[in-house]
Amino acid sequence: MKVTILQTALRPGRVGDMLRAADRLVASAPPSSLYVLPEMWVTGFTTSPTAATAAAGGEALEWMRETARRTSAAVAGSLAVADDEVAGKWRNRLFFVRPDGHEEVYDKQHLFAYGGEDRSFLPGAVPVTVEWEGRRIRLQTCFDLRFPETARNSLAAPYDLLLYVAGWPSSRQRVWHALLAARALENQVFCVGVNCAGWSADEADAPRSEFYRGGSSVISPYGDVLAKLDAAEQTFTFSPDFARMEHLRTKFPVLE
Repeated sequence: MKVTILQTALRPGRVGDMLRAADRLVASAPPSSLYVLPEMWVTGFTTSPTAATAAAGGEALEWMRETARRTSAAVAGSLAVADDEVAGKWRNRLFFVRPDGHEEVYDKQHLFAYGGEDRSFLPGAVPVTVEWEGRRIRLQTCFDLRFPETARNSLAAPYDLLLYVAGWPSSRQRVWHALLAARALENQVFCVGVNCAGWSADEADAPRSEFYRGGSSVISPYGDVLAKLDAAEQTFTFSPDFARMEHLRTKFPVLE
């Protein structure tokens, strides 16, 4: 398996520019079997979604589908989507799109109430683990990172790759790196955190918009930092050494 992080720079309100930038990032990276984008990657994190948010999400999802078909790879990333059953409510939905058109989704469980996400969004009920290229991948979104119970691995139903897509602000980037390392170590998995760069998407927040300084990272089951990106729009590609991970689980069986 070859995984590529797509660390995008936010361009609020400029959907076409975001899609073209994502195209450039994919083209600049080595051919991969999985491409991963940040949380609400085409709009930036918002607690006040609108019809324009939904329209942007629709365009972005179609881009993900077409990119998966064209590259014969899976594409993952979160979008704000209107809830199908509760009028006026939304889901922060992480899509895992396969090249054959099959899609699996995870709805963010732990909403960022401190920032007001719970006012417009409904939480997901359960963690989601997908299978891809013979490996199991646990899907998580941003604030979920602070809740180790939703990422807990087990020998009864083990997974191999822990994936966080995020819009994690620069003011708490030290926490971001600390928790990614903790999740990798305690679950004996490769932990991938994909963050964005740029500015907040909420127009109402403009006076206090926070700069997202990227910092997308990959941590091995041993706690080795395989990547820690800076604030620039960029990619990183790696191949997880699952044999080494399985050796660790055998020699140091903390999942039992």
